[in-house]
Amino acid sequence: RARGLTSAVLTFEPLPREFFSPSTAPARLTSMRERLCAFAELGVTMVPTLVTYAAMTELGPKAGLPERNLAKNAGVYEEGQRSIEVARAAGVELGLGTDLLGEAQPWQNRELAIRAGLEPAADVLHSMYRVNAKLCRLEGRIGRLAPGTAADVVISNVDPLANLAALADPDAALAAVICRGRVMIDRTEG
Repeated sequence: RARGLTSAVLTFEPLPREFFSPSTAPARLTSMRERLCAFAELGVTMVPTLVTYAAMTELGPKAGLPERNLAKNAGVYEEGQRSIEVARAAGVELGLGTDLLGEAQPWQNRELAIRAGLEPAADVLHSMYRVNAKLCRLEGRIGRLAPGTAADVVISNVDPLANLAALADPDAALAAVICRGRVMIDRTEG
């Protein structure tokens, strides 16, 4: 931090060897709670990508993923959801991400529905607009509507504070999208 360098931490819960070879898995040095408390102390931001595991649940069998991997995915998804509560209790800052590629890209907005079931909508929106801007070193330039900012505008048919999960279906939830001053989507007229 003193040098202004960005750091990243990649952690898995459960560890792959704990799932695939429990009898040969190494002993844990820390619990999830201890790791997340250390994250909070060090100012590490956690960016959960829970929708990745939700997408894998649906798309994995179609892609020929073995049952063993599907079972591991289910365990990781469950632990990932639990990690949100643990991280929040430890004071870890949360960002918003998806890690989706290819045919899974249409699932991106579903991360909002998953997170809406785990934390207050205002906190998820804060992660999306403020924390992610900070992570990208664009604080003050994105994530808000103000003169001089690179502000794209999304106009929703729903109040995201009352029903954040509705944004998982952008075709139904979004009335308009304005990007770089151009209307990209306009569903405001009958």
